[in-house]
Amino acid sequence: MRILSKHTFLVGLFFILLSGLAAFLNHSGFALRLIVLSFWIIVGGSLLYIFELKNEK
Repeated sequence: MRILSKHTFLVGLFFILLSGLAAFLNHSGFALRLIVLSFWIIVGGSLLYIFELKNEK
C-alpha cells in the first residue's frame, strides 16, 4: 500500500472518530455529515489503492 492511499484511509478514520465525538456532544446533524464525508473519503482511498495496484504491474 502506497503512502497516499494509507494517508487517505487515515483521514477517513479520523473523520469517523470526529463524527463519534460530534455525536457524543449531541451534534447529530454534523455527525451525520462527517460520516458521509468519511464514507466518500474511504471509497476514494479504495479506488486510489486499486489504481496504484493496477499501475504497479
